[in-house]
Amino acid sequence: MPSINWYFNRLRSMTPREIAWRATGAARDAVDRWRFAAGRYPAPSDTSTHGCSPNPPCRLTDVPVGAWTGNAAPLLCEWRGGLIKRADGLMQHRLTFFNLDARHAGDPIDWNRDLENDRATPRTFAATIDYRNARLAGDAKVVWEPNRHQHLVVLARAYRATGDVRYAREAIAQIESWLDQSPFGYGMNWRSPLELGIRVINWVWTIDLIRESGAFGGAIEDRIRHAIQLHVWEIVRKYSRSSSANNHLIGE
Repeated sequence: MPSINWYFNRLRSMTPREIAWRATGAARDAVDRWRFAAGRYPAPSDTSTHGCSPNPPCRLTDVPVGAWTGNAAPLLCEWRGGLIKRADGLMQHRLTFFNLDARHAGDPIDWNRDLENDRATPRTFAATIDYRNARLAGDAKVVWEPNRHQHLVVLARAYRATGDVRYAREAIAQIESWLDQSPFGYGMNWRSPLELGIRVINWVWTIDLIRESGAFGGAIEDRIRHAIQLHVWEIVRKYSRSSSANNHLIGE
């Protein structure tokens, strides 16, 4: 947790306009604490995509399903071996990031845990969590990294390369377990708009890569669409400004 001097120097570097913006944000968070507890945030009916075409206006890849099988070029076969090895580890919920190698993350994956220190993180109202306090919230970067869901793109690529629907189903199952454990506005995974932005990017890539698998549809599609809308709604309300408008703003 930063010292009093850190807060004092930070405040001294702010303009009156930034101070006012931060005070407004604090007031918004105080209201949100009550609103979210009462379920007063955009509902699925408010973010409905009914009437939209089920097909996206563009695709992120033109690689056909199963492209790296059969008579694929030798180099593609070599790439396929490395990709499948990584994806098979992810099927077993073994995550590799930072200094962690194939760390088992639970069945289902425990999305609210510092896997390096094996420490549970708070599931309280996100805006009140002091993510700088490692004793309370774990190492924030270790908690957030797997929740960026970059590894889901590996599963989606494995489906695209081989046509094996198990990888597509696992990607969606992991998103669904994340939604079960991460109610909107609560826990470390809703603490930083930057993390929300990165997660949505990876969801979009994952969904596009597995679209032909049949794993993304029906009730889970509606649930994920609503979650994406909530991510975007929250990011837009909290764009970084002034002295905070750096790499976080780019991610947002």
